[in-house]
Amino acid sequence: MMDEQGGEQRLDAVSLASLTSLGAATKAAHDRDKKRALRERNLLDLSTRLATLADDPGAWFSDVVLHLGPQREPVPAHRAVLATASPILHALLLSSASSSQAGAVAELELPDVDPQTFKMLLRFVYSGALHAGSGLSTDAGLQLLELAERFDVPGLAGVCLDRYVRKVISHENAFDLFAETYTKHKQQISIECLYFIEEHFSKLLKHNRAGFRQLPEAVLAEVLKSDRLSVGDEYMLFLALVDWGRAALAREQPDLVPSSPSSSSSSSSSLSSSSSSSSSSSSSSLSLPSATSPALTDALRRRLASLMAHIRFPMMSPQGLEEAEKTGLVPAELLYEAFRHHVLLRDGVVADGESPDVGDAALSAAASFSSSSSSSLLVEEDQKNPRLRRRKYHTYFLWDPSWHGQNIQIEDQGRTARKVKAGWYSLAIGSTGFSTGKHYWEIKVNGQEFSVGVVLKSLPSTQLDNYLAASTDAWAYEAVAQRKRGGVRTAYGEVYGVGDHIGVLLDLEQGHLSFFKNGKSMGPAYTDLPTGTPIFPAIGWRDGTATIVPAWCCSMDL
Repeated sequence: MMDEQGGEQRLDAVSLASLTSLGAATKAAHDRDKKRALRERNLLDLSTRLATLADDPGAWFSDVVLHLGPQREPVPAHRAVLATASPILHALLLSSASSSQAGAVAELELPDVDPQTFKMLLRFVYSGALHAGSGLSTDAGLQLLELAERFDVPGLAGVCLDRYVRKVISHENAFDLFAETYTKHKQQISIECLYFIEEHFSKLLKHNRAGFRQLPEAVLAEVLKSDRLSVGDEYMLFLALVDWGRAALAREQPDLVPSSPSSSSSSSSSLSSSSSSSSSSSSSSLSLPSATSPALTDALRRRLASLMAHIRFPMMSPQGLEEAEKTGLVPAELLYEAFRHHVLLRDGVVADGESPDVGDAALSAAASFSSSSSSSLLVEEDQKNPRLRRRKYHTYFLWDPSWHGQNIQIEDQGRTARKVKAGWYSLAIGSTGFSTGKHYWEIKVNGQEFSVGVVLKSLPSTQLDNYLAASTDAWAYEAVAQRKRGGVRTAYGEVYGVGDHIGVLLDLEQGHLSFFKNGKSMGPAYTDLPTGTPIFPAIGWRDGTATIVPAWCCSMDL
């Protein structure tokens, strides 16, 4: 009896200790929420007070007058506010101060800016917000973005990208907008357009062939040479390039091309219905001409010579490669490279692959070359050859500035999350949730005790200052070579640390979550993720930074 009572007493003591620990954890989470709310309220108060200065800076001890536009519209401001917000304005103010008398109000001439647009920049500099009621059109928003880039105000540039660039890029205007911004050196907008084109290229070809045909050669080259181009069939890309070449020649030498491809929205009137059996269904409206004169073939070969190098012929199927060879448009050295790779595939030197059904002479030449070299060197060369890769899945997102734990600062226009105070774990969550399709992203690790994974929208706010995947609303791959969900850890993958790139492949077609370390697949970590509900990128760590890096997945054999 005494033993039973003693056991009960010990159990009661354990239960009491557990309840005490739980109560302490709950109180700590409540205190953190109160501190966070107070900090946010203080920041809002500060932003409101600074916005008051922007409303009437002349009434609040302004010490600089900006003369805007050709009419020199005077706008009073405060040097300290401007200098801390923009390194460009800081330099201009220093130059102005050196030529002004001590104590005098400085004057700054900005004759080439639009006064109304610059006032919007000033409003953001003072308040940290671009108000929804500003009523800016898309064109005005793009002008504001240019101004934000010119004066190096990254916070405003990020807001403009979200509000006036990413939301307006579409299948209908992506090619045109990329061409315009690329040729006018509007770098940030053209980068966003290229991201969109890379991710949606197959659909863009199908729905906006006319826009593709109108791309300037330099702009087209940027598209073709991208590793990140989402194209399921390299032969389709070859057909699209030939189509572009015919359209270009029709504009430049109309007498040479009997029927312009641009005369039909489906591009079928000038192209034969016969095409390679290797072309995918998505490229069914693209095909090679049924008959081409020697003069046109020669003109096309010369017109496409520099662009043809961006087509990755080794990635074509043997049938597609054979069809491309028959056109007489592909330089011999590119064919040689492709045939040689298929010889290695046939002999099982590189990887399992289908035996190519291509020209015997070309195969013999490639085979004789391979027999004279070290097989291991050939394997290594083929594995490193970037022309054997096109990435298929790519996802673009930023860290959410309002959805993260304590002591985290979002930098670099949302691409980097920094733990500004080392200590307990905190989470940062992505700005975009995904409920369908396949998505891939990579995080560059630069800190301690990292976890990379995903969370549901239902993640409790109390979990933002805890381990990632401490609850069942999250899934994680930890740096100590473990996977975790709901606080339960099991062995998975490899150890990773500072400098490593951790990739996340979220396959919501199958409900799978896989991870990569520096491009090497760790295999599926989970195969039971919910579909149809938004899932968000997430990280958890104790110290350092986590940066979203441009990365695309996955290689052909994945």
